[in-house]
Amino acid sequence: MSPTRIGDLEPRLRRRALARSAVWVVLSWLVLFGVYFAAPDRVPKDGATVVATALGTLVFLAFLGWQVRRILRAELPQLRAAEAVGVLTAVFVVLFASIYWVMSAVDPAQFTEPLDRVSALYFTVAVATTVGFGDIVAVSPAARGLVTIQMVLDVALLAVLVRLAFTLAKVSLAKGETPDGDTPG
Repeated sequence: MSPTRIGDLEPRLRRRALARSAVWVVLSWLVLFGVYFAAPDRVPKDGATVVATALGTLVFLAFLGWQVRRILRAELPQLRAAEAVGVLTAVFVVLFASIYWVMSAVDPAQFTEPLDRVSALYFTVAVATTVGFGDIVAVSPAARGLVTIQMVLDVALLAVLVRLAFTLAKVSLAKGETPDGDTPG
């Protein structure tokens, strides 16, 4: 089946597709945050932050690759693009929250207070939204460096993800068009 624009669907099918996508994103968030909170609390001391960062980056890149494939193969690529942004945002937040939690578990002096999982998640979202209440602050050079990286990636990555996802949707839709711009059959 060739790719279809979401606006070309009849209203009933469009509502159903949007609802299905919303459910997919919400379930993805629930699973990701469920895994985040259910993970074991034991953290090995030697190189734990480096391992967490490397593993998290690999997971993020794997999710990104999977989402690219889903968009390019989708019947409704615009919806898949929106889903990709929603799911990858959750992966990104969980990645940084996990790294901050591990950093704090290895050395509680990395931040102004030791971070449990909720505090690490709260700190990650406060940094990502540039709210920065100041109640939790990165203290060590390593923590400040990582927070700086997150701040840059928050802006750049979100913009790049949105652009990439919707460009892929556009490419996928263009594959289904004839030279005169009509969709076949």
